[in-house]
Amino acid sequence: MSEMAHQIKAKVLLWRGEVDAARMLAREFLPRARAIDDLQLLVPALAVAAAVAEAAGEHTAARGLVEEVQRVVGDRGGGRWYLGQHVAELVRVCVALGERAAAEALAARANDGVARNRHGLLTARAVLAEAEGALDQAAEGYDEAAARWADYGHQLERARALLGAGRCLLSLGRPEGRLRLQHAHDALTSLNAKPLLAEADAALGNTTALRDNRRGSSG
Repeated sequence: MSEMAHQIKAKVLLWRGEVDAARMLAREFLPRARAIDDLQLLVPALAVAAAVAEAAGEHTAARGLVEEVQRVVGDRGGGRWYLGQHVAELVRVCVALGERAAAEALAARANDGVARNRHGLLTARAVLAEAEGALDQAAEGYDEAAARWADYGHQLERARALLGAGRCLLSLGRPEGRLRLQHAHDALTSLNAKPLLAEADAALGNTTALRDNRRGSSG
């Protein structure tokens, strides 16, 4: 199996909630990617490993991997392009770690020269807006990102954007958030993305409780 295939397999395992298996794979492919030192392999390897470490609760390791991304990208030719390919995942990791300054720095450096990079950067900016409490801006960004990812054909990123939009709209008390969450739920079910599906289920439960409370108070 190629190095890139190992990275993709680790991402799929992570999406499905098999964190330990993903972590074992990352421990195999990351040293090899570092030894090869080709940004085409190294940047995604670091991004995947950072996401796995954050999901596993290894926050110090995840921070170190994000810092390594910043170092290896540096001024090397093509670095900003490869960063753009993985900026959404890296920004999500940074926000989860409470490292918003690092997230903003990564988004500012990412190349947006091709469609995938532009969609990833749009997603990253929506994640940052949500973290900053700018929920209207975040919801709008997530909605646009969901449409772009749908057109691009990346169903997981589309579902994650819909989940983000639904989450923000719910927090704003806007009922259309439930439809976004339901679409996210349906997509995540088909992808067997268990951790994100659990988040969608919890959010849908919240919308049901909110609706029932409103009915009760008006009755």
